[in-house]
Amino acid sequence: PRSTLFPYTTLFRSNMKIKENNIIPDNDKFIYKGTLKDNKPFGKGKLIYEGIGIFEGEFNGEYHKGKGEIIYNDGSSYKGEWENFKRQNYGVLEFPNFDKYEGEFKDDLFEGKGKLILFERNLIYEGFWRNGKKFGKFNIYNEFEEFIKTENYENDIKIN
Repeated sequence: PRSTLFPYTTLFRSNMKIKENNIIPDNDKFIYKGTLKDNKPFGKGKLIYEGIGIFEGEFNGEYHKGKGEIIYNDGSSYKGEWENFKRQNYGVLEFPNFDKYEGEFKDDLFEGKGKLILFERNLIYEGFWRNGKKFGKFNIYNEFEEFIKTENYENDIKIN
């Protein structure tokens, strides 16, 4: 079959059925505006997920892949790298209560070096994460980024 690249202004509506590891139920609807290749999202585009939010970024024909930003319906947002609909590598996740995580992700979870800013508590936790949980030595700072103390964690549980 011939590969056709449509102009960026193409509007595409459909029911989405994605194979393994998806965040979208089979019957959800979406609206895609962007480039298509072989009738699939490819290159830069914007995807509005009914009931989830709005994503703008790069696509590889099946998934978000590369850099992109999503604004979720609950007011949270993520800007960074994606692979197969999952947050990967470096990104910034902001929550509706103004808390923020800046750092590394793997399969949608905090993984590797990162910083969690807790807005209402005026605290910053900086350290390493494993499977979305604090793991190892964490430096804790106040809202002015002044060092307060160090704590050790294992699976999000503070240890001595």
